Amino acid sequence: MRQPDPPRRRKPHRIKRSKPVLSIPELPLFLGQLRDERELTRRVASETTTISEPYLIQLENGKRHPKPETLDLIVAGYGLTTAQARHAHELLAAPLPLRDIASYRRYLEETPALTDHLTDLGEQHVPAMYLDPLSNVLAVNKPMTLALPGLEDVGNLAIYWFRPIAQQLFPDWPTQADYIVGRLKAGMGRYRTALQARKLLRSLGKSPEFATRWLSSTRIAYNWETSDHIRWRNPSTGEEKLVSVHRAEISEKAVMIMYSAYVNRHINGPG
Repeated sequence: MRQPDPPRRRKPHRIKRSKPVLSIPELPLFLGQLRDERELTRRVASETTTISEPYLIQLENGKRHPKPETLDLIVAGYGLTTAQARHAHELLAAPLPLRDIASYRRYLEETPALTDHLTDLGEQHVPAMYLDPLSNVLAVNKPMTLALPGLEDVGNLAIYWFRPIAQQLFPDWPTQADYIVGRLKAGMGRYRTALQARKLLRSLGKSPEFATRWLSSTRIAYNWETSDHIRWRNPSTGEEKLVSVHRAEISEKAVMIMYSAYVNRHINGPG
C-alpha cells in the first residue's frame, strides 16, 4: 500500500522591507533617522528626551507636530549638532517660497555692485560664483570657469560634484561630497515644497554615490569652515594646491550664496 507523502515544510515567512527612497527632508522622517542613527529604541529615546513613547511615535509618524520647546527636548536628548538643531526647527516652521532661477539672475543684473564684485575678484585671479539655495549656478567669473571646467554647462554645483570630473579635480572628494549633500539637505529643508527641489533630487538620485550619502547620513551643513582647506588639482597642469573656500550668504531681497576660493600653496607636481 502506497505511503502518503510527508507534509511539505513551509518556508518561514519573510517580511519584505520597503526599499529606502530618496525624499525631500521632512521633520518626521528626520526624527526617525536621528533615533535610528543613535541606535535608540523608542523606550530609551523616551527616557533620554523625557517625552512619552506614544508621543514620540506620533511625531515620527507625522501624526503630531511638536511645539518648539518639545523639539528642544529632542535636540538636547539626542545631542544634535548646531546645524542639525537649526535644520530640525526649519523643518518645523512653514516652508519658504523659492524664486525661480531667472528672477535670481535678473536681480544680479539689476544689482551692479554684486556683479562688479565678481568681476573684481576675477581680476585678482580669485575664482568666485553666485549660487541659489539649491546650488544652481547664477553667475561665475573666469577663474572659476577655469578651476571647474564644465560647471556652467552643467548648471548646478551639486550635480557637477557627482560627475567624474569633480572626482578628478579633488583628491579628497568624499569629504567635500559629504558637505555638498549636507548643504543641499539644509537648502531643501527650507524650500521643501518647491518643485525645483523635487526635480533636482530626482536628477541627483541617478548617482549611487549621492543616493548612498543622502539615505545614510543625517549630517546637515550650512557654512564651510574657512580653516578647512580643500586639495584641488589644476586641470591644466595636474598640480595639486591647497585652497581655502569662503562662503557668504546674501539676503538683500534675494537669498543667494557666494563662494570664493583662495589658493594658498602648492603641494606637488603633476603625476
